[in-house]
Amino acid sequence: MIDLREYIITSFPEIKDIQDNDIREKTIIAFIKAIEESKWTPEEVDKLPFTLLIKAPGMTLINHIRSVTGMARSVAKVFNEHYEKQLNMDYIISGALLHDVGKFVEYTKDDNGKVIVSHKGKLIRHPFYGSMIAYEAGLPSEIINIIALHSKEGEKNKRTPEAIIIHHCDFMNFEPFKE
Repeated sequence: MIDLREYIITSFPEIKDIQDNDIREKTIIAFIKAIEESKWTPEEVDKLPFTLLIKAPGMTLINHIRSVTGMARSVAKVFNEHYEKQLNMDYIISGALLHDVGKFVEYTKDDNGKVIVSHKGKLIRHPFYGSMIAYEAGLPSEIINIIALHSKEGEKNKRTPEAIIIHHCDFMNFEPFKE
């Protein structure tokens, strides 16, 4: 049996770059909560699609999350090099890693093993479910803001600077794949 904690740290090595021990641990806890609630096995998580809207080879949820995280970190690094206002890198890393954590619950399998939107996913989209998971894990409101507002649901709400960056990096990892 695979240890879920080790699986998460191995699948998302960027977690190790979160400097604040409390935020790092609560980020891991949020992933564990989501995966345990969804009942996906690590083998299934490895194959989960990033979206059900686009069919693109290699577009797994893990690849998407890691790509958004890498892009957001790069943008934040350049931002911090050039401006007096500094972005919080722990919020960037944790928020980017967790921006789609609600998708573990938003998705399920049908009787044929096909990934579909779950009953919970039809009622509460992943940005809101993910923000509930982050809240339950005890993460700061700034990270919850990133998760809750990273998608279209955030359009009429106040995003933090970190949430703005992750929102744009997320869409940069979606729009090019649309046909």
